[in-house]
Amino acid sequence: RKMEHGILKYGAFLKRPTPGIRFVIRKNAEGLFQGIFEDLTTCCLNLELRQRILTQLYNFILCAEDGITLHLQRILKVLFKFIDDDNKEVQQICLSIASALGFYVPADVLIPLYLDNMFSKESTSKGLIMGEGVLKQSMKNSLIILNQIILASNSEELVPHLKSLIILIGSPEFDHAEATIVAECLLKLIASIMSSCKEQVKVFQKQLFSAMLNISSILSGNPDGTTSLFSKLSAYCGLKRVEDLYSIELPCILAQFAKESVAWNKFTPKRFAFRLLIKNAHEAIGDYWELIITLIANCTNYSQDYELRFDMLQLLGELIEYTATQSTIVFHTEQLYKRILIGSCVWKDGKHNACTRKLAICCIIK
Repeated sequence: RKMEHGILKYGAFLKRPTPGIRFVIRKNAEGLFQGIFEDLTTCCLNLELRQRILTQLYNFILCAEDGITLHLQRILKVLFKFIDDDNKEVQQICLSIASALGFYVPADVLIPLYLDNMFSKESTSKGLIMGEGVLKQSMKNSLIILNQIILASNSEELVPHLKSLIILIGSPEFDHAEATIVAECLLKLIASIMSSCKEQVKVFQKQLFSAMLNISSILSGNPDGTTSLFSKLSAYCGLKRVEDLYSIELPCILAQFAKESVAWNKFTPKRFAFRLLIKNAHEAIGDYWELIITLIANCTNYSQDYELRFDMLQLLGELIEYTATQSTIVFHTEQLYKRILIGSCVWKDGKHNACTRKLAICCIIK
């Protein structure tokens, strides 16, 4: 049992409470939980009281087990409130409570209720009033709790809720929260979902790949965490190589990027996602040179940011040198000259173009 293997490691019990203790707690659950919730709503709780009351709540959950279902709403409010506590011990107790909820409460009850509470009007309005930083922190905390719940839940019970969880990962609520702290939590959540559901995630291959690619673009400075996940996803989808996964998803994502690239700038994370996609698709990109040329041409226009133009020309130089694409790039040489290289060599007054001109000339020489 997960409780015996250390996931549920806080509280007064080393093993499952005896039937007698469980019966007494269940019989008096309403009064006991009501007293705890009243104590936790007190404004001036010092550190010791917070730790004691939250540990007491955890102990009661261990005893009541699935009898806590009626009190789930209030327990979740407690978790949302104290997971952001300054004290690490208090945060850890909250994570243990989340594990207990995932362990004892059926996923059919817990997951829908939790997802409804994640983006409640109360939390959203709090973020809007107190600023974007508070909103990102709230998202981070919600994802941390959900991740802990999924780790402790029964994997078979999670499968019917895969669609809801995948929709959450791609939620537009995260579009304006392009922060490393949120992206890292999303990455851990995806890893937990894949570890729990394994081959069942194959149905959502496209959605997971797209989400992971976007997260990789945000974590462009630390891509190692996503590399292993792409390998796991390809394995769960029955593919022998991660390159095969990139090849399958390449055309749809390239077409989407080509449409959006006109509005890209130096701060757009998707430019890093495009680089990652191209570098990992290997020889598969040979069939989609027209889309790639369109995208690079949009990004190397003189109206674009210097950093974006430099990055795209640098990527083009790498593609020209790449052996696997040299046989196909020859047929698109004219388009490369007309749409990208000649325009990038032109000198224009008031533009920082010395380095981009050098890159364009290097591409022509290659």
